[in-house]
Amino acid sequence: MTMLTLPNTAACAVTPVWLDCDVGHDDAMALILAAYHPQIKLLGVSSVSGNSSIENTTRNAIRIIQAAGIEGVKVYQGAGKPLVKQVEYAANIHGASGIDGTDLLPEVDYEKYFDEDTSAVNAMYNAIMSSDEPISIVAVGPLTNIAL
Repeated sequence: MTMLTLPNTAACAVTPVWLDCDVGHDDAMALILAAYHPQIKLLGVSSVSGNSSIENTTRNAIRIIQAAGIEGVKVYQGAGKPLVKQVEYAANIHGASGIDGTDLLPEVDYEKYFDEDTSAVNAMYNAIMSSDEPISIVAVGPLTNIAL
């Protein structure tokens, strides 16, 4: 049996990261990896319309955070449609909800994980401006929030 040996990450720098995503199956994994990687400090998550509607991608982000036991990370709702082109969802890949195929995800706890008073763009701006070090914005969905 081959054993996986992980490098000693105690001496490695931690990178502050903001994740901007349209949570479907692919972004769910990116969210979990960003939250639990020892060299990443996940500051926040912004949702964007893409794989599904903004309501669905926001709900999906919260449900993944809850299911994965991620603490101290809020979700901020972003752009609900592209700036120029027509909305096109990926229901043929991710299902109507954007994350179809499981009934194991918890009901959404908006109160604990969602900040309805701050837009995604303002939350990103606040995180960047209040940080003493550079922040990496990792955008894995449509770039609408980044453009705004």
